[in-house]
Amino acid sequence: TSLDQTIPTATISISTGTPIDGVSTSNLVGKSTSLTITVTFSKEISGITLNSLTVVPSSSTASATIQSYSTLTLLKKFSYVINISGNTKFSFYFPANSVNDLAGNKNSISNIIYYTLDTRSPVGTIKSSPSIALSNISPITLTFTFDENVYNPNFVNSFIYNTSTNAATATVRSSSGN
Repeated sequence: TSLDQTIPTATISISTGTPIDGVSTSNLVGKSTSLTITVTFSKEISGITLNSLTVVPSSSTASATIQSYSTLTLLKKFSYVINISGNTKFSFYFPANSVNDLAGNKNSISNIIYYTLDTRSPVGTIKSSPSIALSNISPITLTFTFDENVYNPNFVNSFIYNTSTNAATATVRSSSGN
């Protein structure tokens, strides 16, 4: 008989949020204050508890409370419900050596998921070059500046309205930014 020395691995995922870069599911942003984290192990494990998952807010004014956990697939897949508050980034991971497989092997650290809670709308200012009020020159470049990062801004096919006539006076043809 061979001795099982294979270390169990854990992969975590989150059910909500938008990828910050439009692609990655490990760095998300959203408005949800109640999150479901799923932890899937490579093999059956024992010793999982409510506090096995690590949650770290990046601000001392933020908080995270693990409300519950449940088994989704016998001894391999688990679900955590977590309530968070405070507009900040949170990291979630399953630390090494927190559970055992049925042969007694301790787990390795899982992947890390980052979730930025953002419940506040950004405040923006607009500047033009040349000045819109003093010019009939076309095209005019508008610069939008926000007080926080904005994700996936898309001003293409937006319209600028004359508030006195409620009519479109310009169309945005392209946008760029960082």
